[in-house]
Amino acid sequence: HQTASVFTGRRARGTVTAPTAVTTDDTLSRLNGFGYNGTSFANSSSGYINIIANQTHTPTAAGGRIDIGTLLRNSTTTYQVSTFADSGLTTDNLTATNTVVAGGSITAGTTVNAGTSVNAGTFVDANTYVNAGSYITAGTYMFANNSIHAGTYLWSNSYTSATTYITAGTNITAGGNITGANFTATNNIQGASLTLTGLSSAAP
Repeated sequence: HQTASVFTGRRARGTVTAPTAVTTDDTLSRLNGFGYNGTSFANSSSGYINIIANQTHTPTAAGGRIDIGTLLRNSTTTYQVSTFADSGLTTDNLTATNTVVAGGSITAGTTVNAGTSVNAGTFVDANTYVNAGSYITAGTYMFANNSIHAGTYLWSNSYTSATTYITAGTNITAGGNITGANFTATNNIQGASLTLTGLSSAAP
């Protein structure tokens, strides 16, 4: 029988003699890393992992989330933060060499960028662009505040929307509306309706 080393953090509200339940957003445990800068150890951690209560805890409900923060290069104050919870992945900037897959949603404060594919059980939402070397699929909707591009096809069960362009190497397909400044696909563009402010094109 083998057991692994375990790091455990516990937290309660109240007092030692009269503890009370933790509530939403209480940090239950935290792991930090600090580096020596040639003069002293840095005041800011280069990265952290927080385990946080995602609801008020009861004997039958103890939901949590994990926040992972990494300090940006050439900075001592600005962190890129990714949050993992039952609602999906929320991150400032998501980049993967191969695939990005989520049973729920994928949300990025800036970009979602994958060397091959992006696949979400529900929605894909980015504040700037969504880009994949191969395909992008979403169980519900796909939205980017800038552009959406896939090397092969785009598919969403609801709507697909981008402020600027939507492009795919083969097909763009949406169960609902497709909205953008322009759409470009080598083969077909198909949706409940198409709304654009620029040009659209697809091979017949």
